[in-house]
Amino acid sequence: MKLHSIVSLMQVPPEQHDIVWLRKALQSAVTLELATLPPYLSAYWSIKDDQTEAGGLIHQVFMEEMLHMGLACNMLTTIGGQPKMTGQPKIAGQPIIPGEDFVPKYPGHLPGGVRPELTVYLAGFSKEIIEVFMQIEFPENGPVALTASQETYPTIGAFYTAILEAFRGLPEGSITGKGQITDSSFGIFAIEKFENVEMAIGTIKEQGEGTSKSPKSGEEMAHYYKFGEILNRHRLIENNGEWVYEGEAIHFPENEEVWPVAKVPKGGYKESHDFDVLYSNLLRQLEEVWEGTLELYEAVATMRYMGNSARELMEKPLPPDPKHPDGNDPGNYGPSFLWIPKEAS
Repeated sequence: MKLHSIVSLMQVPPEQHDIVWLRKALQSAVTLELATLPPYLSAYWSIKDDQTEAGGLIHQVFMEEMLHMGLACNMLTTIGGQPKMTGQPKIAGQPIIPGEDFVPKYPGHLPGGVRPELTVYLAGFSKEIIEVFMQIEFPENGPVALTASQETYPTIGAFYTAILEAFRGLPEGSITGKGQITDSSFGIFAIEKFENVEMAIGTIKEQGEGTSKSPKSGEEMAHYYKFGEILNRHRLIENNGEWVYEGEAIHFPENEEVWPVAKVPKGGYKESHDFDVLYSNLLRQLEEVWEGTLELYEAVATMRYMGNSARELMEKPLPPDPKHPDGNDPGNYGPSFLWIPKEAS
């Protein structure tokens, strides 16, 4: 399976959005959802007390992103596809597709050409990284009652709208209900009929960007606005028909409250090797979960180990660098989230 550009997929005329197009689109959706996790996790793990309100908001977001990836996987398997996170073949004789074709790279752009002007990087919690997160979650039609949108690039929301319409046009019997994973702790449910598809895509879009009339998904703010609350240090509330960041104050962790994790450079750090092995194992395990050969809780356990490994790394200062803008204190290491083939682990 080849990873297809979301931009190129969106340029295909809607009348050609058949089941083959849909499988390609959903694989790209899986990879796109996966790409949001490393930057969100890096920021979260760098907060020394992750029980702070800001930490709690980031935690809510990445848990929902894992739900979104799970739902995208279920939508793919129900129409006969197989989610790939590494590109490694499972059947003898299949050609090897390099893992790096599926594993997102940092710093870099979101997979598939979504928000092409945005560079996503790995770093510790800061004002700058929260601004990046808001751009990742930018609503399809612009923020509700905050600014007007003149954007012309494909947003995540627009892409999922196209996926929903493609499902709507499938022949009867295309949604098989096969290969489904359910998990109540993440909220992952089976896709057995079109109504389940509508619910899944509605969940993904509303949790990410709210609705056309509200910044909320149910009783909670959507991702874009949760990050906005952190950035503006206040809850978002409705006032005279407009939504403003003038509610209850939110503490913004700074200075000694956060490990000073520097931007992870291209190619990462060799000191991150043990973490990267865990991350690569997680990707393999997620493939095995949707192949039906591994339980999801085993992959979740690996993610917990990753958190411990990342925090140990974040406590280590980088070597002094007199050429660094901050003098001899360039900050601390951070996890690289690099793909490590089994033979190199």
